[in-house]
Amino acid sequence: MKPVHLFWTPKSADLAALQMGWLHLRYHLFSWVLSAHSIRKFYPKLELITDDFGEEVLVNELKLPYTSVRKDYEGLDLGYPDSIWAAKKMYGYTLHQEAFINFDGDVFIWEEIPATIHSAPLCAQNMEVDVPFYFAALKDIKLHFKNKPDLVKKILGSKKPLIASNAGILGANHLEFIKAYVQYGFDFLNKNLKSLQKVNKGNQNIIIEQLFFYELAQMQGIPIEHLIDEPTTSKQFPHLTNFTALPNRCKYIHIMGGKKYPSTCEQLEQRVLLEYPDAYDRVLNLLKKHELALNTFFFSQQKIPVVLESNLSTIEEKPLEQSFARTLEIIKALKLRGVTYTNDSPASFIQQVQQAMQIGTLSETAHKVLQEVLQFEADLLQWRSQLPELPTLEAQKRDNAQKLDQALRLGESDSMQTLIKLNPHAFIWDCEWNWAEKKEFKQQVENSAPYRNNLKMPHGYFRIIAFVYPQQGIIREYLADPLSVILLDVLEDGAAKSMAATLAMGFNLVKQLNAEAAEEHKKRLLDQLTFLTYQGVLLIDENKLLWIMPEC
Repeated sequence: MKPVHLFWTPKSADLAALQMGWLHLRYHLFSWVLSAHSIRKFYPKLELITDDFGEEVLVNELKLPYTSVRKDYEGLDLGYPDSIWAAKKMYGYTLHQEAFINFDGDVFIWEEIPATIHSAPLCAQNMEVDVPFYFAALKDIKLHFKNKPDLVKKILGSKKPLIASNAGILGANHLEFIKAYVQYGFDFLNKNLKSLQKVNKGNQNIIIEQLFFYELAQMQGIPIEHLIDEPTTSKQFPHLTNFTALPNRCKYIHIMGGKKYPSTCEQLEQRVLLEYPDAYDRVLNLLKKHELALNTFFFSQQKIPVVLESNLSTIEEKPLEQSFARTLEIIKALKLRGVTYTNDSPASFIQQVQQAMQIGTLSETAHKVLQEVLQFEADLLQWRSQLPELPTLEAQKRDNAQKLDQALRLGESDSMQTLIKLNPHAFIWDCEWNWAEKKEFKQQVENSAPYRNNLKMPHGYFRIIAFVYPQQGIIREYLADPLSVILLDVLEDGAAKSMAATLAMGFNLVKQLNAEAAEEHKKRLLDQLTFLTYQGVLLIDENKLLWIMPEC
C-alpha cells in the first residue's frame, strides 16, 4: 500500500488559521513533522495531497520528507460546511489508482506497519464499540434528518453494540469499495444539507467516515484488518498517547482528542525536539517569520513584534482568586463569613481565612477540609514563586529527557543501570482529600466531581505532584496512581538508585500489597518510572550516567 498524508488549508491561506483545534499552532505543525518523519523511517516513499498553501508550509518551509506532492485540494469546494472536515478527507481517499494507506497527521509510528495490514482488502486503526460520541450523533440524525437510507434506519433500530472503525489509519486494496463508500457518505450529506444546521456537525464526521466504513464493509462481507486488536469503548484514548513509553515500549501513537491537552502537546514537542531538532527549529522559525506568538500563554495566534519573540521567562501569573480557587469553593460551600479577596495579597487572604475559621462554627471535618485545601494552595503558590526562570527549567528538562532517551536506547540491561533520583525541586504533596486539578490526566478526568464534594467524603490518602511545562509557561498537577506513589517512596531519601534497583524495590512493595496482581503491574512500574522522569519529577544522575554511555 502507498502511504499518504492528506492536508488541506482554510480559504484564508493564513498561517494562523492552521491551528485547527490544537492548543496552539506550534503543536499542529510539530504533529506533521513527527508524523511525516516517523512514517518515512519505514517507507521509501510518502505522498502528500494538499493545496498551494499546504505545499508552501509543509514542503517549502518545514521541508518535510515527502517524495511526491499532489495539489488536488487547490480550489476544491465540495459544498459542505468547513466543520464537515471528513468530507475532504474522504474525497482524498478516492484519488488513488493503487492500493493506499492514509495516515492522519497526528499518527506517529515506531515500527513498520504489519504485512497483514498492507495485504488486506480494507484496513483501519481499531474498532470503536459503543463510544458515546456516536450515540449523540445518531440521536441528532433520528430527530432532525428527514432522509435516512436503509442502512441508517437499521443502525438506529438495532440493539446490537455500535461498532465503527477508527480512521487514524485507513486504507484499501479494494478501491471500488472506497469510491462507493465515499459516494454513500456524500449522498447522505447532500440529502440532509438543510438539517445539518440543526445538529452538532462535528459529530457527523465520525458517522460518515468511520461508522459507514465499518457498516458498509460488513454489509458487503468485505473484511477489515485492524492494526490494533483491542477495541476502544471510551472517548478517552490514553493508551494511544503514551509518549513516555518511547522509544522502546510504544510503537504507535494517535493523539485524537488530546490536541488541546497541555500534557499531550508538551510531550509531542519534547519528542520532536529529541528526534528531529532541525525540524523543530524550522517550526519555531516559521512562527517567528510570521510574527506569531510561540507560547500557549497567549492563548491566541496574536501578532507581536519580532523583537519581543522569545520563550516566556517566568511562570504564568494567576490572580489570587485563581490561585486559591479550591479554597474559595469550599468557603462558599460552607458559607463562611469574613473572607474577602479583591486586591488582597496571598498572606492577607490566608490570615483572613484562618481568622474566619476560628470565629465560625465549623464541624471538625469541615475545619480539617478547609485547613487542608488552604495549606495545599498556599504551599503550591510558594513553590511556584521559588521556581527558577523558565529558560533554566527548560534546559534542565530538555537535558533530562535527552539523557533518559539516550539511556533507553542502549538496550534493557544497560538502560536499567541508569541512575535516577528524586528532583529536589519537585512539588509532592500528600493529603487526605483529593485537590488535584480536574483535567487532562485520565484518573482526574474520571474523578471530576466539584471540590466541595470533599466535605461529604471520608478522608483517604492522595498524593499530588506538580510539574512545569516550560515551553507553555504553565504548571500541571498529577494525581499519582498507586505505582507512582510506590516509586516516589522508594526514592524519597534523595539518594540516586539504578532504574533496576528502583523497580525491584517497587515490585517488592507491590507484592506486599497485592501478591496476585504484582506481575501484571510489573510493566506499568517501568511506564510510571519513565513518565515521572520525562516530566522532570525524577532526574537522571548527571555525574554517574557517563560510565554506561557508548564511547565516542
